[in-house]
Amino acid sequence: PKYQTPLTIMFKITVIASLLAAAVATNLQDRAFYEEKFFNWMSEHKTAAATGAHFVKMLQNFADNDDIIETTNKANKSYKLGHNQFSHLSIDEFREYVKLGLSKPASGATKVHAAPADVKSLPSEVDWVSAGAVSGVKDQGQC
Repeated sequence: PKYQTPLTIMFKITVIASLLAAAVATNLQDRAFYEEKFFNWMSEHKTAAATGAHFVKMLQNFADNDDIIETTNKANKSYKLGHNQFSHLSIDEFREYVKLGLSKPASGATKVHAAPADVKSLPSEVDWVSAGAVSGVKDQGQC
């Protein structure tokens, strides 16, 4: 490989550090917070970046997703969010990966459900988990 002077190496490190700082400048936490979580996530999910720019983009996506997760979980909703193998993707990258929105249902679908005649006799709420109608979250890949 071509020899690089210490000044060239230092310049490249400075550029990468500047890109990292800019990448997480609009997030809730400082850069070090996201970097540590991201490196641990990369190790857990055996993920690597192809280039420095790709790493910066993955880190920014991860930080943005982490903010969404933390903000949602602090809102005391009936569900909790967490990281998974897609945490480094933006929503558009995720849609492209799983091919969301590319197929359209056939028109003229038949009626699947008719409302009961007496809706007042129905319970006001149903716990579908207790009723056994809900299973745990599963990774269905690109099903």
